Amino acid sequence: MTEFAMMNKVYGEAISGVIEITVTWRCKRA
Repeated sequence: MTEFAMMNKVYGEAISGVIEITVTWRCKRA
């Protein structure tokens, strides 16, 4: 369960980072 929680945290942070980069990139393009 600890391993799953760690993986969940890592994936959550990665997804948040990707969304942030995508939003920034779209704003720069627009």
